[in-house]
Amino acid sequence: MVKRNTEPELVELDWGSFKGGSVDVLVHWNISETTETDDMNESTYTAWQYEEARIRVPLPAHARSQATAQEYLNGRYQALLMLAGADVIPARIEEIATLTGVGPIAAPKDRIDALEQMIIEMQLGV
Repeated sequence: MVKRNTEPELVELDWGSFKGGSVDVLVHWNISETTETDDMNESTYTAWQYEEARIRVPLPAHARSQATAQEYLNGRYQALLMLAGADVIPARIEEIATLTGVGPIAAPKDRIDALEQMIIEMQLGV
């Protein structure tokens, strides 16, 4: 668990690590606000605690500036959580397809629903 006195973004780029079309990203989840006391026990301040993981992410050609990369990755927060090892269930089977590089899935809706149910059951240990 990480603590700091500034509120973290869900996704923070380490733009200095950008090389070869990839960048290091800090992914944050389970963010909660707490009240801490300073070392002298004289005052309190707001702090945030959260889970964090650093992962290396390839960027598409259209997201190679800091601003476009941030926008691109913010839109893929759920997929980044899975890559980071956070204990989350993907919201849609399409997220898994994107994450694994399969691309868009052209399967009947009932088949996608069945796959989503299987994933949920596997993660819950049912």
